[in-house]
Amino acid sequence: MTGMLVSFSYPLLRATNHISTEPLFIAFTVAVIYFLTLSRDSRDHRFRRNFLIAGLCASISIMTRNAGIAIIPVFFWEALVLFKNRRPEYKRLSTVLAISLPVITALSIFIRNYIVSGSLRGFDQASPERSLPEALDGTLKMMFDQFHLGGNAIILIKFSVLVFIGFIIFSADIRKKLLKSVTEGLDLTIVFMVSYTALICLTMAKQQWRYELRFVYPLVPFMFIIVLHMITLMWNSIKERVYKLSIAGMILSISIVAIGSCYKTIVNIQEFSYKQEKTYSLLSSCAFDWIKQNVAKDTIIATNRPFHLGFFGGYSTVALPHKRFNPTINVPEDMERLLPERMSGFGAWILALFEEAEEQYEGRYVAGLFNTSMSNSKFDLAYECKNGVVYKRKE
Repeated sequence: MTGMLVSFSYPLLRATNHISTEPLFIAFTVAVIYFLTLSRDSRDHRFRRNFLIAGLCASISIMTRNAGIAIIPVFFWEALVLFKNRRPEYKRLSTVLAISLPVITALSIFIRNYIVSGSLRGFDQASPERSLPEALDGTLKMMFDQFHLGGNAIILIKFSVLVFIGFIIFSADIRKKLLKSVTEGLDLTIVFMVSYTALICLTMAKQQWRYELRFVYPLVPFMFIIVLHMITLMWNSIKERVYKLSIAGMILSISIVAIGSCYKTIVNIQEFSYKQEKTYSLLSSCAFDWIKQNVAKDTIIATNRPFHLGFFGGYSTVALPHKRFNPTINVPEDMERLLPERMSGFGAWILALFEEAEEQYEGRYVAGLFNTSMSNSKFDLAYECKNGVVYKRKE
């Protein structure tokens, strides 16, 4: 049921309609929680298999996005649970290896980033200097905004949460069932949500200028898991007393969640039925066609469209500094000297500039290379057309 809700939910369908790492990151993150939950009821070789698969998925998610480090506390929590329950598996080498995999992966990536760029993230960015309460408020707001909920829906959610809290306070049976759910794997979901939310809050406070809904997309599957647990626990608590009411209430509640989840998707279906011109404009670029025909796939290219050229062309790219999305990013004035040096450091011989190379964003030197399309002391002009220009760096 959770899989169906997630598959047709508006936030995640929006994520799959863009060139972004969120869908892959979400898939591996959910796989981590799934296999860790399976390991709770596994023994011997099945436990080792599930735990190792979880460790591998965690490592891949970290390689997909730096935010994957939020999974590491989940492994430490699971190790604590194994130790507390005195399960012999916590002493196994395979368990230590599975827990170590995401930690080693994260350290390797951060060390590499620091060596290359002097920053753990791989690039320097001015701090927005938000307070943690401001960042938390903005993050929680994003979690609701991604569903485009109206005022009535928010009131219904708040009322449902209050009812659930009331059930917990006044029903010993629901407290027992909630505790059982926690020990069966719900705690892994909660730990990840807390860890990921804390990481996003810290990022918003110290590094990220814009609140972007894509940052909270990975929480969507786990939010649905929590909601379905709440519904199941509440209606099962009255199952023995009024069976028919329990079944009818559970069906009605799940139907409301399902319809609410799919409603926004249906209303905004036009968003998924066309190609975004800005995203796919590279495919119609004559400069892109020339690069595909004349530049080998193992060539590193410096460009102002790194994600698109990497995604559609399969090239390794180096992003040029720009202020298009963050006005605080510093584009050096002496790009004429720095650009060839930085390209040399990355082993990039090709400089590809596509439409949108503007002085106010990319700086005077890069915009000049795009607009004048002439060889100079640093670069030889290799190709030019109406919507792109390609240079080769001189030795």
